[in-house]
Order: sequence, then structure tokens, then C-alpha cells
Amino acid sequence: MSDALGMVETRGLVAAIAAADAGLKTADVRLQGTERVDPAMVTVLFSGDVAAVRSAVAAAAAAAAEIGDLIAQHVIPRPNEEIDLLAKIESGNTPQSKKTPQQGINEPEFLEDMTVLRLRRLARQTPGMPLQGREISKANREILIQELARILRK
Repeated sequence: MSDALGMVETRGLVAAIAAADAGLKTADVRLQGTERVDPAMVTVLFSGDVAAVRSAVAAAAAAAAEIGDLIAQHVIPRPNEEIDLLAKIESGNTPQSKKTPQQGINEPEFLEDMTVLRLRRLARQTPGMPLQGREISKANREILIQELARILRK
């Protein structure tokens, strides 16, 4: 990850899109992705230089508050690499830290460390997953790990 991770949490997709747009136009940052916490709450993730991320988060928060509801905003300067992994998995992006798909995400040990919620999100984002929709919601931890390990090893 770069020098900083910035997060802006909004209520509503329109506010999240406006926040992302404002943040990207304000400073030289990268949009790391978005995370839907529930159907109404969306978190926008930025990365880049600490000062740029702070500026982007401030602009994004102002835009989100103007259009919808701003829930929270936060900047983490120089986050730990495990935060990088968490942010990228949660947002659906490919992990870039030591546990990349080629070097460990397809290992059952990696899946064992994930919560059931994270396993379900990963299952929904994994192409070729035999479980779909409600089957993923109803699957227990062991079934999710078994199916994901089988798919990710291919």
C-alpha cells in the first residue's frame, strides 16, 4: 500500500459516487474500491500520499455530506500491510501483499483465517463458485472453505 489509506463512509450510492468523484478530482490519489456494508451504507477507499489522501478524504466527505449522509471519514497514515490485504479483499480487489493468489490465497490456511462474512463475500466474488445466492448465505464456515479452496486451486 502507499503512504496512506483514506476511507469515507456514506449512506447511499449517489453520495458515495459523488464522494469518490470529488476525492479523485481534488488530489492525486487512487480509488482502491468501495465496500457495501449493508444495502444503504457504502465505504469509499482511497490510497496515495498522506497529504493527498487527507485532502481527498476532506473533499469526499464534504461532497457526501452535501448530497446525502456522511457516516464517517478517516485517514490511516502508513497502514500495516495486513490492513492493505483486508481493504483489498473486502472491496473485491486482488490482494497485493504477501498473500497473493499465486502465493497463498488459494491455500486453505489463508481461508481458515477469514471470518464467515469475509468468506461469503469472497465466495460471491469468485467466478465458477458452485454455491450461489442463498446457498452462500446459508453455507457454514467449513463448506465455504471447502468450496473456495477447490475453486481457487484450479
